Amino acid sequence: YGAKYLLSFIRTNELFGGAPVVKLYSPGVEPVRLDPGVVHEPHPSLSDEERARFVGIEQREILAHDGSIELRFRFSRPLEEVTSFSVFVFGYRHDRPVGAMPKIHVKAGPTGHEILDQDREMNDSGIVVKHDARDLSVVVPLNALGSPERTLVNARTYMGAIPLDWLGWRVLELTKDR
Repeated sequence: YGAKYLLSFIRTNELFGGAPVVKLYSPGVEPVRLDPGVVHEPHPSLSDEERARFVGIEQREILAHDGSIELRFRFSRPLEEVTSFSVFVFGYRHDRPVGAMPKIHVKAGPTGHEILDQDREMNDSGIVVKHDARDLSVVVPLNALGSPERTLVNARTYMGAIPLDWLGWRVLELTKDR
């Protein structure tokens, strides 16, 4: 009930949360696997039809190279007309307000994709999306993220508006040295 009082302590250049930090070395030689060995099953509350159309994220990897980060995903089955996939990549710098940093959202479906910065379409951003039936790769140049010190990454599969599977938020700390 003291929202105004509590919100007065929030600063625009600070980031809070309990997301695990993954150190990402540049240039990366081997991809970093996120959540190795975790394969989600359809939630029991889904109907038989929804369960049959479940698309999980079987593999999640990230790699740093040539001033970009690459996120790679493998799905348990191909995306269908009613299923989609979203990747969120947010930049963070200690010297810029979080609200001023780009917030990239890549929406992919079975026939194409869309790249957004918040709700604005991004054309000529340098972001490359490649996908086939079960694999999707997103290459994001660091300058498209505002040359961040860290990035926040999240990914989800959906059926309509219902989330099916997701990768919890991860903080990627970008560093040049091991």
